[in-house]
Amino acid sequence: MKKMICFFAVLALVMITAGVSLAENSILSSLQNQGVSHSVMNDAALDEARGTAIYTGVPLPSYTVGERKHHVTWKHFGSEFDYAQYNYVGSASTYGKEIDVEGYAGFGDIWLADRISTGTTWVAANAVTFEYQVRLLNADHTTLSPYTAYATAWNRPISTFSW
Repeated sequence: MKKMICFFAVLALVMITAGVSLAENSILSSLQNQGVSHSVMNDAALDEARGTAIYTGVPLPSYTVGERKHHVTWKHFGSEFDYAQYNYVGSASTYGKEIDVEGYAGFGDIWLADRISTGTTWVAANAVTFEYQVRLLNADHTTLSPYTAYATAWNRPISTFSW
């Protein structure tokens, strides 16, 4: 054991004197080798970009003319964050109702999970939002933008709309 500790201490000393870096970012260096440049973002730009991403090839919400709430209940076994442990009870749609998502208006799907009631009944008072996928509206609130807001609290694939 002492020989191993001594070996690693000597190895670390050799690497430090040789200037070998263990903290190299292989993704960043790969991009630089391909000619992709990067810039350092200030705190304000990081705050604006946090939580945003562009996904391609992802289906749009199933409902883009209002709000559709999908009702699911937990089967009371397995993980509460595994979508396969929920029964789909039904849905309720409201034509023309805008959904407020992070300060933006949109139309789309909201999954409300009742984790308290039995696996076959759904009570609105017990339901919490587990997922939403909302197509955002432009500033005029009359046309759909090309952007979608998506958030989830369980392991359901983004492309799965049914059980």
